[in-house]
Amino acid sequence: MSLTGFQHKVNQFNLDVTYSLEESVAQDGVSLGRASRDVDANGVVQELRLVSNDQGPWTWQGGAFYSAYSAYITSDIYLSNTSVAIPILGMLPSNIGSILASQNGISLGNATFDPAKAGEEALFGELTRALGPLSVTLGGRLYRTEVDGLSTVAGGSTSVTHLLSDTSDSEYLDVKGHGFSPKAAITLRAAKDVLLYASASRGFQYGGVNVVAIEVPGDVVPATYRSSTLWSYETGVRADWFRNTLRTDITGFYQQWDNAQISQASNSGLDVYVDNVGQVISRGLEWSLRYKLPFLTGLSIETSGNYLESKTATEFTNSAGVVTPSGTDMPSAPHIQGSGTLAYAHQFGGKWSTQGALIYTHVNTSWNDIEHDHGLDARDLFNLNFSLARPDLIVSPAISVVLNNITDQKRITSVAEVAETAEVTATEGIPVTYTKPRTLILRFTLNF
Repeated sequence: MSLTGFQHKVNQFNLDVTYSLEESVAQDGVSLGRASRDVDANGVVQELRLVSNDQGPWTWQGGAFYSAYSAYITSDIYLSNTSVAIPILGMLPSNIGSILASQNGISLGNATFDPAKAGEEALFGELTRALGPLSVTLGGRLYRTEVDGLSTVAGGSTSVTHLLSDTSDSEYLDVKGHGFSPKAAITLRAAKDVLLYASASRGFQYGGVNVVAIEVPGDVVPATYRSSTLWSYETGVRADWFRNTLRTDITGFYQQWDNAQISQASNSGLDVYVDNVGQVISRGLEWSLRYKLPFLTGLSIETSGNYLESKTATEFTNSAGVVTPSGTDMPSAPHIQGSGTLAYAHQFGGKWSTQGALIYTHVNTSWNDIEHDHGLDARDLFNLNFSLARPDLIVSPAISVVLNNITDQKRITSVAEVAETAEVTATEGIPVTYTKPRTLILRFTLNF
């Protein structure tokens, strides 16, 4: 078996950073500066895999994996308010003005990777042995990764340092990783409708480089961040009840994340970067339940959720010098979240297919960053969808109607990263993201 993929991604990000330059101005609604980041990436993925047939007590698979990506990344922090920028440029000597000027305005700092490259080479394999109701699987992945690129920093902040030479800072950055990730799993068919399972596996996350646009005295931003590894242990039970009308699934898990990667803000608040927080321990419980109501064919109720405790196991010091003690909740890790769905599917006339669902989602409170500068709101959302289709026709025409956030609930789901030296009690002047407002979507599809 051969799998080949080609990717081209373009990402454009632009944010008002007046709150970092002068919070009182941001609160008055005046924009002074913005931060932009543009990424243009290309990649290729190739996997070759050999798979055994399903006959006999032994099954296996193995193969090789290769990926290569290159990305041109530009990041710029600039004064966007021309009423401020133009007079400043006019007051400066021409040699300084030419360094500061950019297509966006006065560049306080800009950085480029031309390009950043990332690649992985891996060999993997898995062997399963069936012993009656018992099944045992052993496997692993041997990998090697590398992320590298030439980082160039220029603009106003760099010009202060290199004023006489009119130069920029360039540095070649290289982060390599390698290792072996084993995997073991066991399943036991304890009864006809009861399955017990347990597994242990090691995961891997790329290291990388930080694109920092502006050099601000007092900012301590690592040029690179290390690869991280995750040991995950799971055990659970899945069961079918009442003639397969009710299915329950419950899983307990424990995870140890070494060199955990988190998003951080520089002390000035003008740059966001990735850092290694040390070790994180996560434990919790996941569950799901699906019940097909016997009194009406096609009507079902489904619910799923999880309880999570994800805490640091080591102290962490951010760029502002704030020490986060061991045992701190990780950001964006609510203790409880879950969903429930009431769904109905029906075919009529032998040709028409209809589906409808009312979906409820709950997310508990959490924090925006590891320093717990801002809390993220708990939220309870209701969505409704309905579709009508003719799958028997050549192009399978279908029409669907989706109503999201029926109650139009407005809750804070993220807060812009800003390093703080003291506790923050309000978000005035700092960009926040809210739940999407009530939205009605009408979609018509054809399949060719």
